[in-house]
Amino acid sequence: MIRSDLRWDDQVRSATQKARVAAHSIAKAFISKDITVWSDLFRTFVRPHIEYAMPAWLPYQSNHLKTLESMQRWFSRQIPGIGHLDYLERYRICGLQTVEVRRDRGVIIETFKLTTGINSTCDRMIQPHGHNYDTRGRKAGNLSHVKPHGDVRKFSFAARAPILWDAVPFEAKNAVSVNSFKNLLDSMTFEIAR
Repeated sequence: MIRSDLRWDDQVRSATQKARVAAHSIAKAFISKDITVWSDLFRTFVRPHIEYAMPAWLPYQSNHLKTLESMQRWFSRQIPGIGHLDYLERYRICGLQTVEVRRDRGVIIETFKLTTGINSTCDRMIQPHGHNYDTRGRKAGNLSHVKPHGDVRKFSFAARAPILWDAVPFEAKNAVSVNSFKNLLDSMTFEIAR
């Protein structure tokens, strides 16, 4: 859902509302609030509403991220015994990540699909280096960076994907399938460039 002024307020509101309905339904339906079960329920039924097509609309404004994050904070607060803890501590106990980390992970996964040809719908959005010099970036499979002129384009997929892709380990970039890429990405620790 996009508005004429190219803001994502309606999309954020809609995604949060769908997640809220799913979260409250789960809270009413389940008596057991075991941490593992509760976390799995969140990952299965609530988080997909928040993350649906997120690499396409890339929420970057702090108020959008806070709104999307509010459901995860509420949901993790419902678990007995950890509800009083700081939200980052609750996330660590539940094995959850912030919306911002999940957003960047989604961008990296879509970039993998584009670079390997699995998804070729918008393969012109990202480009390999345009030179033939034997540089470290070219050997590592890095992409050519887009230098946008406006603030809005600065947060687009074409501008963010090459920056995030540079931080992905070389072993993960050479994965044979999307699932093996996700597993390698999740098992390796790397710094995402902000």
